[in-house]
Amino acid sequence: MIPIAKLSARQREVVAHVAHGLTNKEIGRLLNLTEGTVKMMLHMVYDRTGIRNRTALAAKYHREEVINGGPKQ
Repeated sequence: MIPIAKLSARQREVVAHVAHGLTNKEIGRLLNLTEGTVKMMLHMVYDRTGIRNRTALAAKYHREEVINGGPKQ
């Protein structure tokens, strides 16, 4: 399992939106991506981090944000 901070910038951007409660469709609209692309990116994130769902991903994001002093850009 790798920390979220080690993901690509675009993957971290998607994770941040997930952590703030947005749907794949909403994330796609914001980032000019298709909903399918967002879904594919999340599956890649799940594989790299060992996380299996959005809730656990959001919790990990917020834990790392607290530990590391805020979101990484």
